[in-house]
Amino acid sequence: MRPLSRRQGWRFALAAVALVVVANVAMVTWLLPEGDPQPLSLGTTELRWTGDEAAISAPVHNDGDRAVELVSASAPGVPGATVRRPVDGTYTTAADAWTPVAGRTVPAGGDEWLDIAVPARCPHAPTVKGLEVRMRIDGRDVTQALTLPKLAPVRCR
Repeated sequence: MRPLSRRQGWRFALAAVALVVVANVAMVTWLLPEGDPQPLSLGTTELRWTGDEAAISAPVHNDGDRAVELVSASAPGVPGATVRRPVDGTYTTAADAWTPVAGRTVPAGGDEWLDIAVPARCPHAPTVKGLEVRMRIDGRDVTQALTLPKLAPVRCR
């Protein structure tokens, strides 16, 4: 077998380096998730009293380019708070007009109104700073912390 000339050796080395670079780019492209993994944001909030609870309403906007399925939502640091959504999109004081957020799909560019219900009879006045939302995007579960545009102090009754 005849040894490679100097010129052929460089060509072989360049071809090998190019092949490694192409393979690495393909692997990184395949492994990285598509799009923004945290596409939600909160809109302007409203505070109202319904019976024995304070309710903070805010639209959750899907800023991404794919639909997002809500898995769960909570208000961290606020004892007794529940996150829910209106059954038919309208607000009422009836207890049966609310449903959990799990399973709700927010389309790309769409909104879903959520309520953070805080018991009004509480030992101290909590400040709701935001939501922690678990969602499913293309079969992957992602958790995102959403900050309220304005902190919402709830006065106890």
